[in-house]
Amino acid sequence: MRTMRYAVTAAMVAGMWLQAAALGSAQTLRVRTGDTVWMTETSGALSRGVVLGVERSAVRVAIDGREHRRELGDLREMWRDGDSLGNGIKWGALSGLGAGLGIGGTLVAVYGNEGDVAGPLAGILGLTVGGGVAIGAGIDALVHGRTLVYRAPAGKVTLLPSVAGRSRGLLMSVRF
Repeated sequence: MRTMRYAVTAAMVAGMWLQAAALGSAQTLRVRTGDTVWMTETSGALSRGVVLGVERSAVRVAIDGREHRRELGDLREMWRDGDSLGNGIKWGALSGLGAGLGIGGTLVAVYGNEGDVAGPLAGILGLTVGGGVAIGAGIDALVHGRTLVYRAPAGKVTLLPSVAGRSRGLLMSVRF
């Protein structure tokens, strides 16, 4: 009987810890006042609004000129209009680095015996990475997309007491 109490207590503590961890991850919302957002609710309904304020567990938005408060627990996803230039810069720099290493490798293979190729290699890498950054940022500036700013946590822990006749227990459900 004592081990059963310990097991039930351990299961309750683990469940509460997992529940707290899942709720804590839901608090990260990357929007500011004035951002236009698209919200998908857990029911599947899609709505568009302008952020008026962000609270700990909710967001206030203006939808069709009226203020609404949306709980994060009722939202599946939230997207912000516009895309940051950061991913275009990152992919452009990586593409430019790949092109620069390819060109530089060819340079070293062809002219490696002629003398020092470190200077021209550094120049080629600088030009290709810089060009990749410029091209990536330019393309990303032309594409008007949406940025995911919130996704509901996938995990959910449910704890239910079970009392039937002489038996007592705890039902725990974990969803990933």
